[in-house]
Amino acid sequence: MAKEVETKVKITFPAGVASYAWLNKPDEFRGSLDYKVTVAIDPSEGTALVDGKRIPTQEALDFIRTKAQEEYDAAVATLEATTGKDKGKALKKIDKLELHLPFSAEYDDNGDETGKVLITPKSKAGGVNAKGEAWKRTINMFDATGKHIKPEVAPSVYGGSIIAVEVVLNNFYASGLDKAGCNFYINALQIVELKSGSRGGS
Repeated sequence: MAKEVETKVKITFPAGVASYAWLNKPDEFRGSLDYKVTVAIDPSEGTALVDGKRIPTQEALDFIRTKAQEEYDAAVATLEATTGKDKGKALKKIDKLELHLPFSAEYDDNGDETGKVLITPKSKAGGVNAKGEAWKRTINMFDATGKHIKPEVAPSVYGGSIIAVEVVLNNFYASGLDKAGCNFYINALQIVELKSGSRGGS
């Protein structure tokens, strides 16, 4: 029987406020070039598009949390099934294993939750494929009307800009990092309102 290929889920979130935006050029950290951004959204407002189906934003976040928990549980089950001399090491890894979510609560300067959620997608800006060929990519951008913006004329997206991001949900178990769950890859974004300034907060 042929192995079933997992289909990645695409999710488009409602527009929110961008911060720490590296969308026009990638951020370089420890030799890795990544496009990334943090977007603050209100889970009680609007809807998200999950594989073509529009559902309330909070339901979309609950869906993601469930997928992450499933990946975490699968990793635990794999470690628990370890036999032989590696059994003890596997059980210790279960104790250290963390559930990873690609979103978190937003806090104000006093340490109180604001009610908003921060989503943190990122994507590689380049690399080398299995054939040894180098590749590069840019982020697909669209204006407020939905018209595609060519990379060579794309405006700079700074912190404080209002954007809607489309992400690809990726399930993972990183044994070396002791983490299992989900993360987001940036697939595209729509610029609703531009702000000038820095790449940091609004």
